[in-house]
Amino acid sequence: MMKHVEVDDRSAPAIDPDAKVKAAAQPAMFAELQNKGAADLKHVDTVDKSAPRISDDAHVAPDSRPALLDEIKAKADGITEYAGRVGTKDAATGALKAIEAGAAELKHVETVDKSAPVIEGDLKVKAAAQPAVFAELQKGAAELKHVETVDKSAPVIEEHAHVASSARPALLDEIKAKADGITEYAGRVGTKQNASEALKAIEAGAAELKHVETVDKSAPVIEGDLKVKAAAQPAVFAELQRSPSLKHVEATNDRSAPVIEAETKVAPNARPALLDEIKSKADGIAEVAGRCDTKQRASMVLKAVESGAAELKHVETVDKSVPVIEGDLKVKAAAQPAVFAELQNTSPSALKKVEASNDRSAPVIEPSTAVKPNARPSILGEIKQKVAEHPAARVSEVMKPKTKGCMGCAVM
Repeated sequence: MMKHVEVDDRSAPAIDPDAKVKAAAQPAMFAELQNKGAADLKHVDTVDKSAPRISDDAHVAPDSRPALLDEIKAKADGITEYAGRVGTKDAATGALKAIEAGAAELKHVETVDKSAPVIEGDLKVKAAAQPAVFAELQKGAAELKHVETVDKSAPVIEEHAHVASSARPALLDEIKAKADGITEYAGRVGTKQNASEALKAIEAGAAELKHVETVDKSAPVIEGDLKVKAAAQPAVFAELQRSPSLKHVEATNDRSAPVIEAETKVAPNARPALLDEIKSKADGIAEVAGRCDTKQRASMVLKAVESGAAELKHVETVDKSVPVIEGDLKVKAAAQPAVFAELQNTSPSALKKVEASNDRSAPVIEPSTAVKPNARPSILGEIKQKVAEHPAARVSEVMKPKTKGCMGCAVM
């Protein structure tokens, strides 16, 4: 039988009594357009200038973002772990600042410390025998027997087991080597977030801007005694247009092709396989990125509340976390003290002997169950063999940026 509970539902939006909701004008406008038809609309000539203007001599460099995204996806585990630690620290720091600034009001709590052990009133504590035993051992009066021990604390490792070295040190070294690029990227992301928050504060009127007078010095500084000579290009271009007589040149020895040794072998590129693996694990990577984005938004909201840019509504809460105890409920005294007292007063010979019980703590395994061998060692051995046969397949070489400044690219 369930108890009747009265709840105070405040999930509905709070609307002031004097608020007036006007009817939307869209239905009437749509009805008017449908009745008049397309013939009553005026003809308008538009000039579409949305396409960008690109000069004929412009050269578009290849985008290095795909390579950066592939590298980030390959190192998603290490980056996620680092971001989790930083996010936890930011959340704890933000909560502490809110408490110190008085933005978060803490409730008064009275604690009842029950950490001390419960000792019955009639319990008698005897003196420990260890000091007398230790003193007797130090005097040398007692002769100790020789005991041979068998130390089995070391882990049992099969003879055919092969423990591979961890790839984590190499990953950490690579991250340290590229720390400047990662720091630069993180700085740009933080700058964009701060600029967005500052712009919102200015639009809301929370931030007052000071009047600033600027002195524009962007024009180049030219000395007074500087003399600019006429350019020689017009004369050169005019001479070229007159079709001067050019000398005949014999066939040239073209050596622009790269020189490749005869015994050089080009290994297959492991990048397609790596991209396929990243695509197959895209759901997990997207989930991790979503959690990181949620932490960043929570931190931004908390900062907005502290700065006063976001105004919170007053909410009255009904705390029902205390357990509900009926008025006619009676709590009986525990039977353990009486049982313990009875056991202390009863001699061991008066206790009943209990035969061996039917111990069923071990897991039940059917006789027909077959335990398959672990395929992980064979898979790791196959991967190491392929890496040894194709050294170019190493991630550190595949993900190496081919152009300078790759780590400075922005990530969508």
